[in-house]
Amino acid sequence: MTRSLSAVDAGHCAPSARGPVDPRLLTVSPCDDVARVATEDLDPLPPTVQELLREDDPFRLVIRAHAEIEQLIAMATQTVFIEGKMPKELKHLGFSRTLSLAMSLGLVPSEAKGLIKPLTDLRNEFAHSQGPADVSRTRAREILLPCRPHLPEEIKQRLKHEPPITYLRLAAAVIYLQFADAISVAVAEREFAEKAVAEARARRVLSAEQIRQLLAEEEDENELP
Repeated sequence: MTRSLSAVDAGHCAPSARGPVDPRLLTVSPCDDVARVATEDLDPLPPTVQELLREDDPFRLVIRAHAEIEQLIAMATQTVFIEGKMPKELKHLGFSRTLSLAMSLGLVPSEAKGLIKPLTDLRNEFAHSQGPADVSRTRAREILLPCRPHLPEEIKQRLKHEPPITYLRLAAAVIYLQFADAISVAVAEREFAEKAVAEARARRVLSAEQIRQLLAEEEDENELP
């Protein structure tokens, strides 16, 4: 692996739930019709998310966002196996099966599937389409719909007159952040559990002093008449 899941995107994903997206982080500007990053007094968004929020082309945005999320899931799944080596039988499952595997391993919650499904459907359409990658406002709203619980009311109100690309940007950002945070929490919890198990096993191993005491006791018993 080339990236660490303990810090997916530099400075991001401490092992705690992010919750609703802060309104100061994703600010929809009616002046320039873009979702931009505001970082006043806050930790900056991951570079990947910042790039997604600046993307103007629907095709590149959807393909890039989905690819980044696929990479997060693949990296997380790898960490479960010995030495981080995934069995070759599991390397080419396809996105849907890989996501199901990650859910079964407890790396992402079950609701993650519903969160990303509209984006996956659009990605598949783009991947097999020969025409221009246009997205209607209605379709863009459908992509963002599962993400709305993670958006503050301020952003929801500002979205009413925004173009489709803004909906797609916000959906891509929210989905990426939700997956990244869930994975980081799951990996951190597993690492903590593994450390606790290792420490417990170490305590169950007899020390040299304990072995000497046992041998001495056995010798004393043998000397008894």
